This record gives sequence, C-alpha cells and structure tokens, in this order.
Amino acid sequence: LRSARRQLPGPQPGVAGGHALRGGFAARARTPETGGMRWIAGALCAGLFGWGGAADAASASGPGNVLDIYHSKFASPVEGAQFQFAHAGGDVVWQGSFQGWTDATPTPLLSASKVITSFAVLRSMQLRPADWFPERPINEFAVGAWRSFANLRMAGSTRRFNVTIKQLLTHTSGLAFALLAKSPDSIRRRGLCFEPGTGWSYSIGHRLLGWLLRDYWQKASVQEALDDLVYTPLGMSSTRFAAWWMDHFFKGEAGDGGIESTAADLTKVAVAMLRKGQTPGGDVLISQANWDAWGAQNLLPGGALVTEFKPKWTCPFWVLSGRFIGAEFGQSMFAATYYGSGSGAAREVGWQGFFSSAVHVSYAEDLAFVKTQRVIDIEAFTSPKQSTTAYHLMHFSEMSEYLRCKPVRCAAPGQKARLCSDNGTQCQEGVKYRWLVSPRSALLVNETSHACYLPRCHRGRDAARLLLP
Repeated sequence: LRSARRQLPGPQPGVAGGHALRGGFAARARTPETGGMRWIAGALCAGLFGWGGAADAASASGPGNVLDIYHSKFASPVEGAQFQFAHAGGDVVWQGSFQGWTDATPTPLLSASKVITSFAVLRSMQLRPADWFPERPINEFAVGAWRSFANLRMAGSTRRFNVTIKQLLTHTSGLAFALLAKSPDSIRRRGLCFEPGTGWSYSIGHRLLGWLLRDYWQKASVQEALDDLVYTPLGMSSTRFAAWWMDHFFKGEAGDGGIESTAADLTKVAVAMLRKGQTPGGDVLISQANWDAWGAQNLLPGGALVTEFKPKWTCPFWVLSGRFIGAEFGQSMFAATYYGSGSGAAREVGWQGFFSSAVHVSYAEDLAFVKTQRVIDIEAFTSPKQSTTAYHLMHFSEMSEYLRCKPVRCAAPGQKARLCSDNGTQCQEGVKYRWLVSPRSALLVNETSHACYLPRCHRGRDAARLLLP
C-alpha cells in the first residue's frame, strides 16, 4: 500500500475544491476482515450473508478524478449504501447514497462495532484510571465472575496466563476467534491458543470487554453502558444492538459485531476520533495525550504490521484462527493504524466491518470518512477490474485534496467549511449517476450537502502546508 500510494498521480488540475465533481463514491478497502483469509470468509460467511456482484459503471468525469474512479469501481449492491466526509467541526463536506439510502438508514456494522466498544473502553480508562489501564488483567476486576479469568490455560502447554485490557483491544490476547461465543464463561473454557502478547490474531476481545463494561458500571445491559459512555456524550440517537443479530446469530450483546447504526451517528464517532477524543463543542471525553498514546499509534512491538507479528499457534487446526485475517496495518488500542513511522503516530486510523461499513480518519488531512453498507467485499468474489479493495486507504489524500477549499489555506479557530452555495457554485439536488449495465441502479448525490473544507491551523506550523501534528 505504501509503495502504491507514492506512485499515484496527484489531483487533476483545474478542479477547485471538488466543486466540479459530479459524482461520489462508495468503496471497499482492504481491512481487518477482508485482508487475507479468503477461505475463512468464504466458508463461514458467503452462504450466510451473500455478497454483491460487480458491474461496470459510467464515470462522471475524466480518468484523473479519484472520487469518480472510486465511484466507478463500486459494485452495484443489492442493497444500498451511504457515504460521507466530515471535517473537524462536525459539518458534512460531501455525501452521497445508493438505492435511496440516507444518513439515517440503520445498518448492521458487524466488525465496525469494535470502534464503539473501543471508544467506551478508552473513555473508562479516562474516567477511572485506577481501575482501567492498559496493563490491567481482566481477572483483577472483582465484579461478576471476572476473577475466574485468572491463570487461563494454553493449549499444548502446562503454562497459565492472564490477559490484559490492552491485549484484548489489540488482538494479542491469545484467544481464538470464537465467533459464536455467548458468555464470558464459554470463552474462558476455550483457553488460549498462543502466549498473550506474542502475536496478532483477530479475536473475541471486544465482546469480552463489552460484558466487562456492563458489569463494572453496574448496568443491566451492554447497551446501557454504551449509552452512558459513548452514545449520549456524542449525541448519537440511532445506534443500538441489532435485534436479528442478537437473537439469531450472536445470541446476545456482541460489542465486537452486533451493533447497528447510521451514517449520521457514525460521523459523530469519526469526528470525535479526528478531534482525538473531543466533541466539536469542546467536551473532552478522552484527553488528547491519552488518545495519542492509546488510539493513534501502532502499539505492536517494534512497530510491526499485523501480518508481521505472527503468533506460535498451539491450538488444533480445527480451532478457528484469526491469524490470517489482517492486512498491512498497525494496531492501536482503538483500531487499525496506517502510514505511521514504526511505533510512532499514525497518519490515519480506522476499521471496516464484514458488510463493508467503515469509519476512517486522516490526521494528516484533518478529514473523517464513514460508510454504511451491506455488501460483502472479498477479493475472491470480486473481479480485479472492479475491486476497490484498499482504494480509500491509498487515495485518501488525493480525495481530500479535491474536497479542500482553494486557495490552499487552513481554518482559524471558529472558522467553518464553506457550503457550495456560499462559494458561488451552482448547487443541484437529486443529481443521479446511473450504471451502464443496470439503469435502475443509481448513485444519488445531493450537492447542497457538498462543501469544501479548511483543515485546522496549528500554531508553529506553516499554514499553507496544512501540516498537522
């Protein structure tokens, strides 16, 4: 991804602030769930979930336009999609929808649920640092039955281990995938498949932490804990555990995959990520220092990517492993990290679910992105011509350049992005872009929601270069 990104052409000259664009995009990216383990994804999920087929699409403008290229690669879904960019002030810069979806359409997030549970854990670490800190073993919590997690057995060994909050958040706990685990005890009895802290394997950690949050904060449900820690402080009104997934698949509240949300609510999470734990109104939910330490840097040893930090697996081959699901990203206690320098600060942070809903922010570009969708993007089932895997990772800076106000500058405190109507650019509602092979499938872009944005100014930096810390 790094080498590919360096070779990409720059933005097309003559397109000011993105206002000449007449298209959007909804795309698939190489993510923790679609990166490398095709056989697991296919065997477990193809028959259960289904997937969208690929279709050639008309590009709204020239080949140099990265947003339209992204749009043209988007496989026409059976169900729709909503996508949008937002700046640090919380205003939506650009949005579009497929098949009549809006930013209020409820969507199962699957693994993108993890960003919400992670935010709740980091907020607990902020509020109760004596009880919640990265190296705290979960068996030291006296609530519920969590003391029973002391001295977990490891397959093929007489050794025993405890697992910490950090290990659960970073997928380094040694736990197996355990997709259908219904209770803490069912996970405890499975034991460990490698020594905690010695490798990365996608696992059940966020589900355990959701249950621990419920017990620690003495709530009747995980939903109530998330309401207090995340939804209410961020003003999210349409995010909850999806009834069908709770009743028929996860058999309970799964903080790692069972949450349903909307693009409007996810945008509030993304903006808080972009602002490093703060709301646009200035409320500090997580301090910037803690966010930088916990959420915005790769915490794997030596700055390794997850594909490089391989565990010594000791469980039998039939035990479901998440060792091969990761791709080329680092891992913080919040989400995946991209384009950092070893274990230093990451330029970008994000996560994507199996149905392709995604949350992604760029600190370098000062821009947030969300996508809600119900289409499975697995490279094994998508033609190379139409695959958009890893596209928003490789092209985020180019897309941001299109959306940035011209001339290039940064925003003084309190200054907001300018809507296209304020820029003297003619706005159009209901602009449609139809697929060549399927005229009934159309991307709808409402340009009254399109704005250019101004990255925030930072003292001591050259504003014209738009460099962020």
